[in-house]
Amino acid sequence: MLWDGIHWIVSERDYDDDVYIRGKITQCNYFLKWQNEKNEIVGRWAVIETVTRYNNGVFEGKFIDNIQSTISAMIGCDDETMKLKRDFRFLADIYSEEPYAFKITQRDVLSKYYGDSGLITWALTQEGFNPETDNTELMIADYRKPAEESTITGADIIYIGRSASYTSPLTSPNWTLIDAPIDWIVSKNQSCDIMIPVDLSLAGKSITLSDGTNEKKITIKALL
Repeated sequence: MLWDGIHWIVSERDYDDDVYIRGKITQCNYFLKWQNEKNEIVGRWAVIETVTRYNNGVFEGKFIDNIQSTISAMIGCDDETMKLKRDFRFLADIYSEEPYAFKITQRDVLSKYYGDSGLITWALTQEGFNPETDNTELMIADYRKPAEESTITGADIIYIGRSASYTSPLTSPNWTLIDAPIDWIVSKNQSCDIMIPVDLSLAGKSITLSDGTNEKKITIKALL
């Protein structure tokens, strides 16, 4: 919730709401960002707190000492946040040149769920920043560049005995016609022409043009 220009999370509330609801709100202090399975950038406000023992950030092993700072992130439970589980990585820092990276090492979805809504608490353990995959400009760990979209441009209708031109943004499109009795394409690299023969039986039928990535449905009509 946004109140007085500040983002807050309802961190506690009564389960029974027959008369009124009592609760507690906690001020958010960081905006976490990541990519979902569709490569869309998603962001949510969260409450970040340190939970490292004595806050020294060092795990003393037998051979080497590893930086192992752990923080907790309390965030609202929704269709995006509920999908994130162990080993999912985030960038979280106020310094973006080489920010700290964290991964989920524990996930609590039960203790703060109130029947119809609730919170998720993640334990986030610090790990190494990866300059090959971590995007400091967007502050997203394991960034994946969205796939190039292909949109075929051209008329939705072709008249019998006429031709129409179509263009693809792909460098080397593979032009093919689907549901056509014969190939009516005259290819011109990134563009192509489709010539409909003089055959009145084709009126009202549809064909599908493909560039190898995207498809476009085209209706054949007779001249009035």
